[in-house]
Amino acid sequence: RVYETFWQGNMKSFIIRTIKEGEDQVGTLYASLNRVIPQVSTSSKASASSTTSADVTAATDSDLLTSTAYEVKGRYMTNNILEIATSPKNDKIFELVNEKDRGVGYVGSFDEKTRKKVFDSPMTQLNIDWPEENTLTMSTKGSAFGPGYVYAFDLKKGTFNKILSGIRGLTAKMSHDASMLLYTQTKTDGTLGTYVKKMKDGTIQELVVKTLADKCAWGTVQKQYLYCAVPNRFTDGSYPDDWYTGQASFTDQIWRINSVTGEVLLLANPVGLASSLIDVTNPTLDPKESTLYFINKKDLSLWSLDLTQN
Repeated sequence: RVYETFWQGNMKSFIIRTIKEGEDQVGTLYASLNRVIPQVSTSSKASASSTTSADVTAATDSDLLTSTAYEVKGRYMTNNILEIATSPKNDKIFELVNEKDRGVGYVGSFDEKTRKKVFDSPMTQLNIDWPEENTLTMSTKGSAFGPGYVYAFDLKKGTFNKILSGIRGLTAKMSHDASMLLYTQTKTDGTLGTYVKKMKDGTIQELVVKTLADKCAWGTVQKQYLYCAVPNRFTDGSYPDDWYTGQASFTDQIWRINSVTGEVLLLANPVGLASSLIDVTNPTLDPKESTLYFINKKDLSLWSLDLTQN
């Protein structure tokens, strides 16, 4: 079963992460696309339109049909890859590899033909992101039952900088210019708080919306903007643990937050627009910041939100 895909910027090669049902072992495969020139060609081409909404759209099988045929050639990559992150330009990858129970970081090409070791750490259970060309962010797995940490790694200098430490329920995402960090924490009363930390002066602002950092994406053009899925309500539980394990599920609305001014704007209520209950995960923006893509955690369907209508 495929659970992760990373496309190279040229859209001619990709990496997929697979896991067998009932097993914990993860396989990582690199594949390239080679166009096949058919001996007899037809000019038919499928087109599809949404039957749900003009603004919030679920991808269907017909959306994936094209008249161009490709041959896929692939091979398995390095064993024991724990995490992968792609560079902002999608031309390089970072790999966190388990080597003798240590987390070893490599930066290189998608096909691993060029590969450079950048650090060696005792930490193996990390979430990795590559928000800015020279900056990696690494955070421990968030849990309400233990302290979390966030580090920034400078790829030029090869140095770590601790950003946050000792915070329960910590989940975090860095802006694409590495100037601000969004994070969520579990407060002493068990409720969630959502915050933005400015990297320049260390000031912290609590946002009016309550959500998990996993449900947000930073703007790709207007980098001060956050696009967040905000649950209508939180039931009693331990977060983010209950959401990760599937014991809790949310029904979200999509909001835009200006992290500088604190201004918020409701962009979409999927229940009203698409008549669907959506629990957003893996939100991403296109380079022009015109479309927000996300997965509905309830059924793993792919959706998009047209941001040009707002």
